[in-house]
Amino acid sequence: MSKWSEPQEWPALGAEQVHVWLAHLPSQRAHAPRFLEVLSPQELERAGRFRFETLRERAHFTRGILRLLLSRYVKTPPREITFIENAHGKPGIERPPGTGLFFNMSHSGEHAAWAITRLGEVGVDIEQARDDMSRLENIARRYFAPGEQKQLSALPKSEQTRGFFELWTRKEAFVKARGDGLFSGLDQFEVSLADARLLSINLEDAGHWWMSALPPLPGYAGAVVVKTPSCSPRFWNWNAGLLE
Repeated sequence: MSKWSEPQEWPALGAEQVHVWLAHLPSQRAHAPRFLEVLSPQELERAGRFRFETLRERAHFTRGILRLLLSRYVKTPPREITFIENAHGKPGIERPPGTGLFFNMSHSGEHAAWAITRLGEVGVDIEQARDDMSRLENIARRYFAPGEQKQLSALPKSEQTRGFFELWTRKEAFVKARGDGLFSGLDQFEVSLADARLLSINLEDAGHWWMSALPPLPGYAGAVVVKTPSCSPRFWNWNAGLLE
């Protein structure tokens, strides 16, 4: 079973790899000044719109860590990186040009995850599980493919919350990788609950996409998807000390 590893030095990104980084956000408060100093004026302004300090802090930390991560991969000072978004808000690197790097990030509860690869478009999703099965059943009926609803209902009641979030994060990671928008055609493709993989996509070959569950994290579910037939994942715990 995959697990989150503690890198002893900065890990090189292999051509056939995706790196997924995990951070416990409240533990990053000692590094808050470092995150603030690398953010653009636009990022600071957007974060400042949040009414609650916890949301402003989360925005500072997630964007700051993203810039610090990317700066190591593209060998550019973090403040000199500029971003561009497609019509659905999926971000990419504008400058420096020609990096060949794809990335995505997600946050929920006290954790955030970032996925970085050179293989193709990537999506990552992490969700804190919430035990409100009546609401989750309504969401499943509305957004899950018929086969996914059957997979979920086949589970014992005690496992259905876990199953819901495993399916949901796999679906959301795929949609984020496609860059179509969060609720674009969620019932038009089917993922497997038994093992993290795409089973079918309307008008598209599921074999063009690779999927993996994130390693276990108590109270959370997660998945990463890359537009490539095969991939070798590496799962890392974020440690600001690596940047020293």
